[in-house]
Amino acid sequence: MNQLPKNHKAYDLEERTARFAEEIIEFIKTIKKDCINQNIIVQLVKSATSVDTNYCEANTSSSKKEKIKFFWGETHQLHLIFQKITNTLNKNLKTKN
Repeated sequence: MNQLPKNHKAYDLEERTARFAEEIIEFIKTIKKDCINQNIIVQLVKSATSVDTNYCEANTSSSKKEKIKFFWGETHQLHLIFQKITNTLNKNLKTKN
């Protein structure tokens, strides 16, 4: 990912989550799409782009508990997606060998 400018606030999550989505989209453009990974790619884009939306929604939440709930849900979803990608890649590597 690109480095943040030196004068940039270290915890500007709104900017960082937007940049995360942009970086994921750029990464996905480099992946060869086929019938095996198409659904994973779609889900990854949806999840990566929803982080910023959910962050903004969490910031308007009335309590700390609601914010934690939003962040936990997004973190869990991204973990599941990356786990699925890893499993699919490992499976593909085993079938090629």
